[in-house]
Amino acid sequence: MLNNFMAIHVVRHHMRDDRLADVTFWDDGLIVFSYRFGHIHPALVGELDRLSRDISHSGVVQFAPEHLDEPLHVMAWYEPGGSPDAPLTARAGPGDGYGLPPFWEIQIRGDMIDPALVREVNEYAMPRGCSLLVPFGESVPT
Repeated sequence: MLNNFMAIHVVRHHMRDDRLADVTFWDDGLIVFSYRFGHIHPALVGELDRLSRDISHSGVVQFAPEHLDEPLHVMAWYEPGGSPDAPLTARAGPGDGYGLPPFWEIQIRGDMIDPALVREVNEYAMPRGCSLLVPFGESVPT
């Protein structure tokens, strides 16, 4: 199923401030996660792109920028660990109906990402990016 957004992951030599990670978006549904050069392995960036493409085509979530900076309706985070044979593994959950929204836990091999970048992604970039998404087909109050 084709959804109404696309998230991409890029490595930048120059960021607009001193952050290690940032997220920007356009109203047409493009979400860009940017990582500072030297803090993430290029192979991991490719895997994150593939995972994001799978999520955007899953029909689980939809782009809703009008909910930016509201409490999260969808969650994702990076977790150190994962399989030694793959750059990342992901675990998804449907939410629990009692306040926990649908989520993705993305486990990343420790040698592929700087721990400071993981912290910044989890504290800033991922919550901001997830605030642009809501569960597909659900009416979310504004």
